[in-house]
Amino acid sequence: MILQPARVEQAFFTKQAPKLIRHIKPVLPLEADGLVADVYDQMAREFQLTPPVILHSPIPDLLASVWGAQREAMVAGPTSRALRETVPVMGNSP
Repeated sequence: MILQPARVEQAFFTKQAPKLIRHIKPVLPLEADGLVADVYDQMAREFQLTPPVILHSPIPDLLASVWGAQREAMVAGPTSRALRETVPVMGNSP
């Protein structure tokens, strides 16, 4: 049986990558529920679960925000550094 690269990659990020995170216990994909499970499902469908993003899983609102920012950056495609730095500033304005 030959495994597809995407399945191997997903298996790594689901099972092995969370073990690389130290000092914070991320919510594992099989233990996720609510907002965390929703974000994990969307990440798995559209990209992949990655340690830098799941690092925020103990705080579901933060996880959703980080994933949203990362996702939008991927959807937007290549942009200038100035534009990427402007978006977070504008998002925090009153």
